[in-house]
Amino acid sequence: MLQKHPDRIRIVTENPDISAHEAREKMRKWRDEQKGTASPTAEADEADDDDLEEEADDLEATDTEPSATVEPTTTPTSTPAKAKGTKKSISDEQAEFNETKRWLAQELVRANDMIGAAQVRHKTYTPKERQNLVKALAMAPTTLETMEQANKEHAEEIAFFEGACR
Repeated sequence: MLQKHPDRIRIVTENPDISAHEAREKMRKWRDEQKGTASPTAEADEADDDDLEEEADDLEATDTEPSATVEPTTTPTSTPAKAKGTKKSISDEQAEFNETKRWLAQELVRANDMIGAAQVRHKTYTPKERQNLVKALAMAPTTLETMEQANKEHAEEIAFFEGACR
């Protein structure tokens, strides 16, 4: 929900347990502040995003318990309901798919972290800050090599994903 917010990394870092409702409120406040600079098309897209997010919240909040006036339908072949708190068993294939989704979600978090960290290049450094940066890089000479290797590996990973999607 904070994908378009310029301070999303700071917000999530300061409040890692932020709820969807709080995130939406922050986005609404930010959009309200930006009202004068947004195009009508962008505002319509954002309104559509809000509607979808609110519908998702409504679905999450919907009471799924059967009411007293509705008779549950059961058939002799149905599986009895499990007690609350018991885990539903899943197939190995589903477990592997879930693990892949979890891994890709972690990749997205890392990518967002990289974007946030890369924003440092846009900073205007004072001479003292620049001196400290050069001094810190000199103390860890493999830093740039490691960053270059990480970028190379990440580019290869993206190429792999693009190939898998074709």
